[in-house]
Amino acid sequence: MKKITILCAVFSMLILTSCSTDDNTSNNVNNTSLLGDWEMIDVNYTGTQTVDFQGQTMTMDFSGQSVSFEDAIVVFNQDNTYTSSGSYVIELTVNFMGQSNTQQFPVDNFFGTGTWLKSGNTLTVTDDQLGSATPANIDILNATTLKLSISNYTVSMPGPGGNQDVDLDYEITLNKI
Repeated sequence: MKKITILCAVFSMLILTSCSTDDNTSNNVNNTSLLGDWEMIDVNYTGTQTVDFQGQTMTMDFSGQSVSFEDAIVVFNQDNTYTSSGSYVIELTVNFMGQSNTQQFPVDNFFGTGTWLKSGNTLTVTDDQLGSATPANIDILNATTLKLSISNYTVSMPGPGGNQDVDLDYEITLNKI
Protein backbone atom coordinates (compact mmCIF):
# COMPACT_ATOMS: atom_id res chain seq x y z
CA MET A 1 0.00 0.00 0.00
CA LYS A 2 2.89 2.37 0.77
CA LYS A 3 4.31 1.84 -2.74
CA ILE A 4 0.92 2.68 -4.27
CA THR A 5 0.75 5.87 -2.21
CA ILE A 6 4.25 6.91 -3.23
CA LEU A 7 3.61 6.03 -6.88
CA CYS A 8 0.40 8.07 -6.93
CA ALA A 9 2.14 10.99 -5.24
CA VAL A 10 5.04 10.93 -7.70
CA PHE A 11 2.68 10.67 -10.66
CA SER A 12 0.62 13.58 -9.33
CA MET A 13 3.73 15.64 -8.71
CA LEU A 14 4.87 15.13 -12.29
CA ILE A 15 1.48 16.14 -13.66
CA LEU A 16 1.23 19.13 -11.33
CA THR A 17 4.51 20.67 -12.30
CA SER A 18 3.18 21.85 -15.61
CA CYS A 19 0.03 23.42 -14.16
CA SER A 20 -0.70 27.09 -13.89
CA THR A 21 -3.80 29.03 -12.74
CA ASP A 22 -7.09 30.77 -13.31
CA ASP A 23 -8.00 33.85 -11.26
CA ASN A 24 -8.10 37.64 -11.72
CA THR A 25 -6.66 40.47 -9.65
CA SER A 26 -5.91 44.14 -10.35
CA ASN A 27 -2.30 43.79 -11.55
CA ASN A 28 -2.40 45.69 -14.86
CA VAL A 29 0.80 45.25 -16.89
CA ASN A 30 1.55 44.54 -20.55
CA ASN A 31 3.11 41.56 -22.31
CA THR A 32 6.46 43.33 -22.60
CA SER A 33 6.98 42.83 -18.86
CA LEU A 34 6.61 39.06 -19.32
CA LEU A 35 9.12 38.69 -22.16
CA GLY A 36 12.57 37.32 -21.37
CA ASP A 37 14.28 34.82 -19.09
CA TRP A 38 12.82 33.96 -15.69
CA GLU A 39 14.47 31.83 -13.00
CA MET A 40 12.26 29.74 -10.72
CA ILE A 41 12.85 30.53 -7.05
CA ASP A 42 9.87 28.93 -5.30
CA VAL A 43 7.22 26.27 -5.95
CA ASN A 44 4.62 25.06 -3.50
CA TYR A 45 1.31 23.29 -3.68
CA THR A 46 -1.27 21.58 -1.53
CA GLY A 47 -4.09 19.30 -2.51
CA THR A 48 -6.05 16.12 -2.28
CA GLN A 49 -5.81 13.04 -4.46
CA THR A 50 -8.64 10.54 -4.75
CA VAL A 51 -7.77 7.16 -6.23
CA ASP A 52 -10.14 4.39 -7.24
CA PHE A 53 -8.09 1.23 -6.91
CA GLN A 54 -9.55 -2.23 -7.44
CA GLY A 55 -13.02 -1.11 -6.35
CA GLN A 56 -11.89 0.91 -3.33
CA THR A 57 -11.69 4.68 -3.07
CA MET A 58 -8.68 6.10 -1.25
CA THR A 59 -8.11 9.77 -0.46
CA MET A 60 -4.81 11.32 0.48
CA ASP A 61 -3.70 14.87 1.19
CA PHE A 62 -0.37 16.14 -0.08
CA SER A 63 1.82 19.20 0.00
CA GLY A 64 4.96 20.02 -1.91
CA GLN A 65 7.65 22.63 -1.31
CA SER A 66 10.66 23.23 -3.53
CA VAL A 67 13.99 22.67 -1.81
CA SER A 68 16.56 23.32 -4.56
CA PHE A 69 16.88 24.47 -8.16
CA GLU A 70 19.37 23.73 -10.91
CA ASP A 71 19.16 26.32 -13.70
CA ALA A 72 15.34 26.18 -13.67
CA ILE A 73 14.65 28.78 -16.37
CA VAL A 74 11.54 29.71 -18.36
CA VAL A 75 11.94 31.91 -21.45
CA PHE A 76 8.88 33.82 -22.73
CA ASN A 77 9.48 34.83 -26.35
CA GLN A 78 7.93 37.70 -28.29
CA ASP A 79 6.27 35.25 -30.73
CA ASN A 80 4.21 33.93 -27.78
CA THR A 81 6.21 30.71 -27.42
CA TYR A 82 8.00 29.60 -24.28
CA THR A 83 10.69 27.10 -23.39
CA SER A 84 11.98 25.81 -20.08
CA SER A 85 15.17 24.13 -19.00
CA GLY A 86 16.78 22.90 -15.83
CA SER A 87 15.21 21.15 -12.89
CA TYR A 88 14.21 21.45 -9.27
CA VAL A 89 13.72 19.18 -6.28
CA ILE A 90 10.36 19.11 -4.52
CA GLU A 91 9.84 17.80 -1.00
CA LEU A 92 6.50 16.03 -1.16
CA THR A 93 4.55 15.07 1.96
CA VAL A 94 1.64 12.65 1.57
CA ASN A 95 -0.83 12.02 4.39
CA PHE A 96 -2.77 8.77 3.99
CA MET A 97 -4.71 6.72 6.52
CA GLY A 98 -3.18 8.58 9.46
CA GLN A 99 0.37 8.13 8.18
CA SER A 100 2.64 10.84 6.83
CA ASN A 101 5.38 10.15 4.31
CA THR A 102 7.85 12.80 3.11
CA GLN A 103 10.27 12.29 0.24
CA GLN A 104 12.20 14.45 -2.18
CA PHE A 105 11.76 14.06 -5.94
CA PRO A 106 13.61 15.69 -8.86
CA VAL A 107 11.46 17.44 -11.48
CA ASP A 108 12.86 17.91 -14.99
CA ASN A 109 11.29 19.82 -17.86
CA PHE A 110 9.08 21.52 -15.29
CA PHE A 111 7.30 23.95 -17.64
CA GLY A 112 7.82 22.13 -20.93
CA THR A 113 7.64 24.07 -24.18
CA GLY A 114 4.65 25.60 -25.87
CA THR A 115 2.74 28.79 -26.40
CA TRP A 116 1.52 31.48 -24.03
CA LEU A 117 -1.16 34.16 -24.03
CA LYS A 118 -1.59 36.93 -21.49
CA SER A 119 -5.04 38.45 -21.12
CA GLY A 120 -5.51 40.85 -18.23
CA ASN A 121 -4.18 39.08 -15.18
CA THR A 122 -4.39 35.59 -16.66
CA LEU A 123 -1.46 33.80 -18.26
CA THR A 124 -2.56 30.79 -20.29
CA VAL A 125 0.14 28.32 -21.30
CA THR A 126 -0.42 25.50 -23.76
CA ASP A 127 2.16 22.76 -23.37
CA ASP A 128 3.27 21.19 -26.68
CA GLN A 129 3.44 17.71 -25.16
CA LEU A 130 0.17 17.74 -23.22
CA GLY A 131 -1.73 19.84 -25.77
CA SER A 132 -3.96 21.34 -23.11
CA ALA A 133 -4.24 25.01 -22.17
CA THR A 134 -3.79 25.88 -18.51
CA PRO A 135 -4.78 29.34 -17.25
CA ALA A 136 -2.80 30.83 -14.36
CA ASN A 137 -3.58 33.85 -12.23
CA ILE A 138 -0.82 36.46 -12.34
CA ASP A 139 -0.48 37.55 -8.70
CA ILE A 140 2.65 39.63 -9.33
CA LEU A 141 4.25 40.78 -12.57
CA ASN A 142 6.80 43.55 -12.46
CA ALA A 143 10.33 44.20 -13.69
CA THR A 144 11.81 41.60 -11.30
CA THR A 145 9.13 39.13 -10.16
CA LEU A 146 6.51 36.85 -11.71
CA LYS A 147 4.22 34.98 -9.32
CA LEU A 148 1.59 32.62 -10.70
CA SER A 149 -1.09 30.76 -8.79
CA ILE A 150 -3.90 28.34 -9.31
CA SER A 151 -6.77 27.59 -6.95
CA ASN A 152 -9.11 24.63 -6.96
CA TYR A 153 -7.53 23.10 -10.06
CA THR A 154 -8.73 19.57 -10.82
CA VAL A 155 -6.96 17.00 -12.96
CA SER A 156 -8.59 13.64 -13.71
CA MET A 157 -6.48 10.83 -15.11
CA PRO A 158 -6.33 7.08 -15.39
CA GLY A 159 -4.03 5.48 -12.88
CA PRO A 160 -2.69 2.05 -12.03
CA GLY A 161 -5.77 -0.04 -11.28
CA GLY A 162 -8.30 2.81 -11.53
CA ASN A 163 -9.00 6.51 -11.93
CA GLN A 164 -7.38 9.40 -10.07
CA ASP A 165 -8.68 12.89 -9.36
CA VAL A 166 -6.26 15.50 -8.09
CA ASP A 167 -7.49 18.80 -6.64
CA LEU A 168 -4.83 21.37 -5.84
CA ASP A 169 -3.76 24.91 -5.09
CA TYR A 170 -0.43 25.83 -6.67
CA GLU A 171 2.03 28.76 -6.57
CA ILE A 172 5.22 29.37 -8.53
CA THR A 173 7.52 32.37 -8.17
CA LEU A 174 10.16 33.38 -10.72
CA ASN A 175 12.72 36.19 -10.85
CA LYS A 176 13.72 37.93 -14.07
CA ILE A 177 17.34 37.32 -15.04
